[in-house]
Amino acid sequence: MRRHRVSSSAFHRDPGPPKELYLSVNSLEVEPLADIAEYYRRIFRDSQGDVGVTVHQVRAYNAAARCATINVVYNKQEKIWEYASEDGNLPAYEYRPGRSPSHCGVEYVKYFRDIHERKFARHLARKKYHLC
Repeated sequence: MRRHRVSSSAFHRDPGPPKELYLSVNSLEVEPLADIAEYYRRIFRDSQGDVGVTVHQVRAYNAAARCATINVVYNKQEKIWEYASEDGNLPAYEYRPGRSPSHCGVEYVKYFRDIHERKFARHLARKKYHLC
């Protein structure tokens, strides 16, 4: 975490085992940033000290997806973001509550080849993080 920049490895899927098929993120529409930070402080820091948190809007994830050859479009009729796959149009983002109420998955990463996953991660890692 040099110069308040996040390592690009923060934007790779959990290698497992088993390797997750989606990238885990949290939604500020469901839970405030302070609660999300507290969850990670409890899990990774034994409720002590600060944690680094970076905030991206959906458009940043969509731009990163384009860098990795995935086109994400908004379906106005269904009111969801979708991407084209060999199985047809699928939801790009999906709520997966469990770890925390705001836990979500970036679903299209399952179609990345390694080089595309690295491009996606580097694109998102450009943003600075905040200490909470």
